Amino acid sequence: AQSFATDRMARALTRGFLRKGWQRGLSRTERQFLLLPLMHSEAIAEQRLSLRRFAENGDAGRKGFARSHYRMIARSGRFPHRNAVLGRNSTPAELRAIAAGNHW
Repeated sequence: AQSFATDRMARALTRGFLRKGWQRGLSRTERQFLLLPLMHSEAIAEQRLSLRRFAENGDAGRKGFARSHYRMIARSGRFPHRNAVLGRNSTPAELRAIAAGNHW
């Protein structure tokens, strides 16, 4: 559970960085790294922002990965593979998603 303790701060820093436009001075790889907190967010609004920003970044592979994360949040509202460490109960649908390989 501690591995997720600073996620809120990372997302806030990412959003602030983007608001100021500082990502324009970064390489594609650096921009991808900057966007990771949004891709790993369980908030649907941040998932949508992740999709837009990865599309703007021009990397089809990363955009596809961001899309798969978005779909899980759109479907479940959370990442089911985190449930055990966060003390959350998994639904049968979530357990099927994990078994199908949705556990990044």
